[in-house]
Amino acid sequence: MKKNIYLLAMMLVGCLLCGTTKAANNPAVDVDYRIRNVSSGLYLTIDPDNASNPVRVNAYDAKGDYQIFKLSQDASNAERYNLEINNQFLTHSSKNAWDIILGTSSSDPLAELVLTTDDQEQTRFAVVANAGSKWVAPDKDPATPDMGCYTDKDHAGIEWVFEPVKFRVKNVATGLYMTNVDNALKIADISETGEGQIFKIDKDASDPEHFNISVDGKYLTQHASNAWTVIFETNAADPKAEWLLSTADGLTKIQALGFAGTTKFLAPQNDENIYIDTDGGSKNEWILEPTSGGGSVEIAAIVPADGATGAMPNDAITVTFNKPIAAKGDLGSITITNVATGNPLEGVLGVISGKVLTITHEDPLALKATYTVNIPAGVISGYDDDITWTFTVASNPYGVKILSQTPASGASVAANTPIEVLFNKNIPYSDELNGITIADNSGNKVADVFGWTLYSKLFIEYSALKPSTTYTVTVAEGVLQTYPDAISWSFTTNNTTGIGNISISAKVYPTLTSDIVTVEVENPAIIRLFTLSGQSLAAYNIQRGSQIVNLSGYPNGLYLIKVVVNGQVSTHKVVKK
Repeated sequence: MKKNIYLLAMMLVGCLLCGTTKAANNPAVDVDYRIRNVSSGLYLTIDPDNASNPVRVNAYDAKGDYQIFKLSQDASNAERYNLEINNQFLTHSSKNAWDIILGTSSSDPLAELVLTTDDQEQTRFAVVANAGSKWVAPDKDPATPDMGCYTDKDHAGIEWVFEPVKFRVKNVATGLYMTNVDNALKIADISETGEGQIFKIDKDASDPEHFNISVDGKYLTQHASNAWTVIFETNAADPKAEWLLSTADGLTKIQALGFAGTTKFLAPQNDENIYIDTDGGSKNEWILEPTSGGGSVEIAAIVPADGATGAMPNDAITVTFNKPIAAKGDLGSITITNVATGNPLEGVLGVISGKVLTITHEDPLALKATYTVNIPAGVISGYDDDITWTFTVASNPYGVKILSQTPASGASVAANTPIEVLFNKNIPYSDELNGITIADNSGNKVADVFGWTLYSKLFIEYSALKPSTTYTVTVAEGVLQTYPDAISWSFTTNNTTGIGNISISAKVYPTLTSDIVTVEVENPAIIRLFTLSGQSLAAYNIQRGSQIVNLSGYPNGLYLIKVVVNGQVSTHKVVKK
C-alpha cells in the first residue's frame, strides 16, 4: 500500500505534536511547511515587493524561498501560533480588518493565529482578531495563481494542508540518521545542530510523482558511472537526482530510478556508508521526521552591537545564531584587538552553548577603548564568512572620581613623601601596576616606580627622590581598570629627609633581626615587604592578630614593611643583620 509523501508526513506530524497543544490534529510546531490550499492546489506564497497585500497563493515552487513557513507556538499563549517566513510573521493589518500583512514581531498580538484541523488533516487558520468568523483564504476564485489572500467567511477556500518540507531521515534497522559527511552519504548518530542531517524533499519539476532530496543545497544523485553509489550534486534537473518515495505503515523506502527493470533502494551497507541496494527488508526502510532545521546558519544578534559606544568593561561578548551551532575550526583563533594600539587581548577563547557563542578573554577591556572582534571564516560550522565588528567601551561607567592627591599639586614636601591618589569609590585591587612615571623637569625618570591599589587608594612606590627638585607624577590612561583618564600633577621636594612611622595601631618587632619579624594589628590589614629600592618581596592579608614576616631568604640590609589598615599606610624600617 503506497501513500504520497505528504500524507505520510501528516501522519508523522500528528505523532510529534507539542504536549501543550489542545487540538490534537493540529500540525506540529517548530516544523517548516509548505501550506497548500485544498480547493485550488496552490500554495501560500509571499510577495516581498507587494507591501499592501503580500500574502498570496501561487503554483508550487521547488526552491521555496517564498513558500516555506515555520509554524511555532506563540510565546504568550500555548493555544495560539505564529507563522514565520524570512524573519517576518503573518500579521493581521491594523488598518484594514480584511488584510494580512507581514510583521516583524511574533510578540505582536496581531501576529497570533488560531488553528483548527479536521480528521482529514485539513486546517483552517485565522488571525486572533477574527477567530471563529473569518479565516485565511484566497480572494474570489481560489484557483487563480497570484491571487491575494484575505481573512474571509466560511467557504470552500479556507481549508489548507500543512506539508512538511524538511526532515531528519532515520534508518529503521540501525536507528542512525542519513548524513552528508564531506559530500559522502553516511549514517550517523543524531546531531544536535542538524549539520548534514536536515534533508529538504521537493517535488521534481519534470514529474510531480518523483522527488528531489537535498541537504545544504546539494541533491542526492545516483553516480553516473557507478550505479550503486550516491553522490551530492547541485543540479536538481539531472534525471539521476529523481527518487520515488513509497510509504507503508509509516515507513518509507527511497527508490533509485536509474536502474532499468529493477527495483533498488537506498540502504546502509554497514554502520557507516549508504548505497543503492536491492530490497533488503528493514535495511531499506526509513522514518521521515519533520523538522524546521537546516538552511543556512545566520547571525541573530551580536552583543555588544556593532558600533556600540557605551559597552561595559565586563559585558559578555556574544554572538547568537538562528539555530544551535557547533565548532568546525579553532575557537582559540578568535581575536579581540585594541584598535588604537593594534594589540590583541590575551587568552581569548570561544565557548558554544546551543545557539550562543560566548567570547571570553583574560585581559580586561580598557575604558574608552575601541575593540574589533574577529571570528575567522570556518570557525562556526555552516557559517563560511568572517564575522567582524567593532565596539567602544564606555568612558566612565563606574563614576570613579579623584578626591585628592598626595602630595597635593604644587606642594613642597619631604623627599621621602608617600605618593597616593584617593578616589571616591573602591577600585580593583592590583599588586603591581606599570605605566606610572615620576620625572623631574629635565625629563629624568625616577627608578623602580610602580603602583598598587587597595580599597579607594592608589599607592605609588619609588626608589628615591632628590631634595629641592620639582617632580611630575603621571599615571597613564588605562593603567586603572575603572578610571578612564590619565592622571598627572607636580610637586616640589624640600630638604627634609627621613622615613616617618605613622601610628595606626600596628606593632613591628624586632627592628633588628637575623630572620623573623612579627607584625601585630588590631584590624584587618595588608602587610607588604619592600626593599629600599621599592621592589615588592612579599604580601600578606590578615584579619587581626600577628603575622610572621620571614627575612631568612633575603640578604642582610635595610627593608621596609608597610602596613595598610582602612586605607591608611604606616611604614616601618627593619634591619636584617
